[in-house]
Amino acid sequence: MGKQTGKILISLVFLSALLFSYFVPSEEKANASVKADVQFKGKILRDVETHYYKFTTVAEGTIEVTWGQDTLGSDFIITDKHWSKIYWLGDVLPKGDYFFVVSTNPVESPDDPSIVSYDFTLSGLPFKKLPDATLPQLHVTSPQKNVNRLPAGDQTVTIEGSSNAKEVRFGIFGPDLPAEIIQSPFKQTLYFTDASPTHSAYRITAINESGNRINRNYEFIHPHIIRVEGKNMYEVSANAAAEYAKYPVNDEPEKIDTVFLANGDDPSYSLSVTPLAKIHNAPILLTTRHHLPKSIMKQIRALKPTTVVLLGSPKVISPKIVKELRLLGIKEIKRINGNDPISLSEQAAKKIDENGQGFIDTAIIASSSSSENLITASAAAAVLQYPILLVEKDNIPNKIKTFIKNHPNYKRFIIIGNESSISKEVEDTIRSYNKEIQIDRISGKDVYEVSANSARYFGFGITNMAIVNGDGIDAVIGSSIVSKLGGTVLLTPPDKLHSSIKAYLDEQVAKSADMLQVYMIGDPSRISDQVYKQIRSYLK
Repeated sequence: MGKQTGKILISLVFLSALLFSYFVPSEEKANASVKADVQFKGKILRDVETHYYKFTTVAEGTIEVTWGQDTLGSDFIITDKHWSKIYWLGDVLPKGDYFFVVSTNPVESPDDPSIVSYDFTLSGLPFKKLPDATLPQLHVTSPQKNVNRLPAGDQTVTIEGSSNAKEVRFGIFGPDLPAEIIQSPFKQTLYFTDASPTHSAYRITAINESGNRINRNYEFIHPHIIRVEGKNMYEVSANAAAEYAKYPVNDEPEKIDTVFLANGDDPSYSLSVTPLAKIHNAPILLTTRHHLPKSIMKQIRALKPTTVVLLGSPKVISPKIVKELRLLGIKEIKRINGNDPISLSEQAAKKIDENGQGFIDTAIIASSSSSENLITASAAAAVLQYPILLVEKDNIPNKIKTFIKNHPNYKRFIIIGNESSISKEVEDTIRSYNKEIQIDRISGKDVYEVSANSARYFGFGITNMAIVNGDGIDAVIGSSIVSKLGGTVLLTPPDKLHSSIKAYLDEQVAKSADMLQVYMIGDPSRISDQVYKQIRSYLK
């Protein structure tokens, strides 16, 4: 009888538990939570690795995090899987799925360790279940370094390794770029040619059963020469605009909203506006006075800008161009008026100054009749957002004079060219406007030496560089690309490097400067294969 009673009691307890489970509302079950302190502890490769720990909360809670003693040089954020919002210490975290993301602070000195320890304890949140605090293992045997500088020329690189992860992914690093699933052990082969980007980054992601993951990046720096050419100067400018669009601003996906359109007959109309184009992240395209060349129409369709800015009055770019742009679907067409390069430089200077809100204190002074002298300085002016004011040899036009007098914030002027292009009288007149004015002059015995001396003065080096023929519109095209990269434009004759330019390059190499990316503007008739070979000898 006792055994029978015991069996009945056990059955009743089981039945009660079953009934209780059945009648508990499903919402109450879903909101059942685990409150616990979760420790995320490990080692992370500095600058190239990110660790993700996945967790789910069933109700909102306030983020509490404590740092362990081993945590130096690293930090955390909490984000949802779409990175739509970022949370940190003290924020209220809504119910949902999240990642606790660990990354490192940037390297600030050679003494900073390459591997950083971290120890974070997360608390204050109602977890759906206790988060997994482990990561998959990721072993990469080749390459040994995460940042790799490759020799010039065609190169083959392999990325080899293994992981115990449930899933391993590999692909080019970048927003929304696809990654392929690869098997462990893995061996991925990469090929680099002159058509490859100078900087390429690849990512390996290892993901475990709980969704925790390691992202590790590998960067490859491949020095090379890019020849930007075409059937004519319009096609060259179109191809240069395509190059311009390849390079993102502030690591954001590129979108060209604005394009500047210049008359290709006179580089003076374009060079003085290069700094304004840089402010708007706008490539400069060339056109004839009355009609858009086919190559330019094609490039505008490809870039899909919302705004096109015409450089010059209707006498420089006619209303027929406006009609053609409307047919291409351009929503907004603006014009910077000016019947001559001097007037255009004054109008551009006003807009640059407005953008600088009175904080710009330096301007470039260049000759309206010697645009070659301005070429190297124009790219530097664009990077520094210095306005370019055009003057005559012995006279400061009234518009330029008025601009200087009405803008006393300009205390420093850089004159480009020797006294045969801009006289001492012009220099003295500028000094007379304000006793605080400082004037520097960049000169040389010819346009090539002026170019080399401009490069020395502004000091942007040879990492990113354009080589252009000094006698034409090529300079505008080169300045447009290189100004975005913060580089230098150098002039040379078409057949061989000018001695002044070669001397400058030799100086830079002697200082251990690293030449990575060189644009040659124009086909071999503009910049010869001999110049190409000479520049190639500097790429290591």
